[in-house]
Amino acid sequence: HTGYTGTVRYMAPEVSATAPFDLEKADLYSAALTCWCMLYGARPYGDEEDSHKVLQLAGQGLRPPVPGKDAELAAVLGRLWHAVPASRATAEDAARRMGELAAKEHKWSRKVMGKIKSLGGSFGRKAAPRTPGSISPTSSAASSLASPLLS
Repeated sequence: HTGYTGTVRYMAPEVSATAPFDLEKADLYSAALTCWCMLYGARPYGDEEDSHKVLQLAGQGLRPPVPGKDAELAAVLGRLWHAVPASRATAEDAARRMGELAAKEHKWSRKVMGKIKSLGGSFGRKAAPRTPGSISPTSSAASSLASPLLS
């Protein structure tokens, strides 16, 4: 894959180059920034609106801070948004590690589950009506995709 695609603040630095890149590794980088955004309620690189500046910051290896002394979560995110794509964790490794942290009732998992409950959400609720061919949160396809993260 080559090309400049996606939202710049979540884009892996190599995506902005014209050289081919590993799509899975670029997606894992973006997933780490999306996860950080969901956990901390802020946009990566703050209010910076200049896309060239955001790309420059990311290209210099600057990443959003993981607040507090959350070394375990920082290590997982750090492996996902590593500056060298070949050094990024695999999706399987990241899912396994996040699952281990959630099983220990790590503070980020309590925070996320608390937000879901405060919005009236639940992983066990009945699925909303859906159109044929779509994947609902309780379908077997969705369960197989989510099981490494939820188990």
